[in-house]
Amino acid sequence: NTLFIQKAIDQCSKSGGGTVYVPRGEYLTGTLVLKSNVTLELARQAVLKGTGNLTDYPQNKVKAVSRVNNVLGSTSRAFIIAEDVENIGIIGEGKIDPFGNHPNYTFAQAENKDQIFACWIINARNVAIR
Repeated sequence: NTLFIQKAIDQCSKSGGGTVYVPRGEYLTGTLVLKSNVTLELARQAVLKGTGNLTDYPQNKVKAVSRVNNVLGSTSRAFIIAEDVENIGIIGEGKIDPFGNHPNYTFAQAENKDQIFACWIINARNVAIR
């Protein structure tokens, strides 16, 4: 479902922003990139579940200094990415399960490039997560 959800996020942002609503159900997805002025709202019993396929989480060049590895311009993988954005949100009663389909994934460690972050938010203003 990655392409469908990402397309909704992109279109919402291009039209000035708003809410991308994820209804009840389970949605298998790779990396999603949040854009300015977009809120991702998960309905009760909506689940965004990670695919478990590492190729669905492309390495992204990170412009900011990471507190994890303190390297400017490092690369990293993440389930949800928001960089250089404003007025974003992840809200609702649903669930985000980035490691649901791959029991060996854990939160990323700087020395292991085969792991991913659940959420990577850098250089963002007005962020709501609830």
